[in-house]
Amino acid sequence: MSLYPGVALITGAASGIGQATAVSFAREGCKQVAITDLDEAGLDETARLIKDAAPQDDVQILQKRTNVAAEDEVTGLLDAVVEQYGRIDYAANCAGIMSNNQRSDETSIADFDRINGVNYRGCWMTSRAELKQMLKQEPLPTYVNGNLAQRWKAD
Repeated sequence: MSLYPGVALITGAASGIGQATAVSFAREGCKQVAITDLDEAGLDETARLIKDAAPQDDVQILQKRTNVAAEDEVTGLLDAVVEQYGRIDYAANCAGIMSNNQRSDETSIADFDRINGVNYRGCWMTSRAELKQMLKQEPLPTYVNGNLAQRWKAD
């Protein structure tokens, strides 16, 4: 039995927390996983790790390079996920970049804007787009009215 019977979308999936989250979804039985990042080589590695984590399962992986700080790219990402899978059920917005290790008085406005564009604005834009899609969908049958406990008792 899968803990995650729907579709998972993970941003920042090329490394770190995003990569570990994507692999965990597959390991726990999610069979439709969409991963995104700017690092295409990292996405290839994550796809390989997903397949290794669930080798007996038929996990479908959608890989799409996306800049989460660009609204048109976020829209394109959501369109691609919905086109391929028909819905989005789980979202883990892990995309983020580190600062340049400069003190605040040394950081340029461009660097500040780039960091906040990904870490704050990007997370908000992807969450907003994911929620808009989720609100258009019927809930998964196992989570109707948010009653997960009922499902576990029935099994």
